Amino acid sequence: GSGAYGGGPYGGFGYYTATVGGLWDALLGEGRRWFNYANSDYHKHWTDGGSDFYPGEYQKTYVHAIDSDGDGEYSKNEIANGLRSGNAYFVHGDLINALEFNAYSKTHDKAVMGEALHIRDRRWKREPLTITIKFKSPEANNNGDAVAVDHIDLIAGEITGKIDAESEDYTTATNETTRVMATFTAAEWRMDRDGYNVITYRIKDLDTDMYFRLRGTNMAPGTAYETDADGNPLADSLATDNLALDGADEAWADLWFYSNPIFVYLD
Repeated sequence: GSGAYGGGPYGGFGYYTATVGGLWDALLGEGRRWFNYANSDYHKHWTDGGSDFYPGEYQKTYVHAIDSDGDGEYSKNEIANGLRSGNAYFVHGDLINALEFNAYSKTHDKAVMGEALHIRDRRWKREPLTITIKFKSPEANNNGDAVAVDHIDLIAGEITGKIDAESEDYTTATNETTRVMATFTAAEWRMDRDGYNVITYRIKDLDTDMYFRLRGTNMAPGTAYETDADGNPLADSLATDNLALDGADEAWADLWFYSNPIFVYLD
């Protein structure tokens, strides 16, 4: 009844973002630098009879900006350049407040979110790529709740190149190659001396161009009316109808974050 495609949000995000193999993945599968961000479409706060949070109260985009002129501050242009680069992630309810997501080749070349990594020496076909993830969560979010990541999904899909506008496949809004390549829980990460949770994942036998992105949540797979058995978010309307959660209560209970992608090419 919301008028949005898919009937409304899934884990607080739109259907096109929340669906593995959906429209966002279709665009990434063409190699398009299509980056996602959270916004704050604020009109009236939920405590005053509205349905919105204050900007930054619940929804945040973290962007890596470079102080290119060395003046010790970030100008609007420097922040905009960081957004354009794609080196950013977006989060609900302060589930995390720090994230580093990198891809490394055997020759120690590196790519961050928004960048492309080119693997040129095919002698490194066995375990040619290493993914590293470092993240932190605050002790409490803006609602005063303790937060903890239940699991992080590494989502991957093939890059097949741009589809010609005259092709019948041009309007296909899916990428059938996209899948959850790996799921990480607390059993798979360790804490370093700086308090970051660290995950290292080696990818074997890479034989095609691919992109990689992250999705994390405080919800375990199979949580009734929140996630399916594979950990994908269900429509938020299910929680409203079956758990009597609505508005701010629903939002603070069901937390997610997403990273922008890294592109990997075999040259």
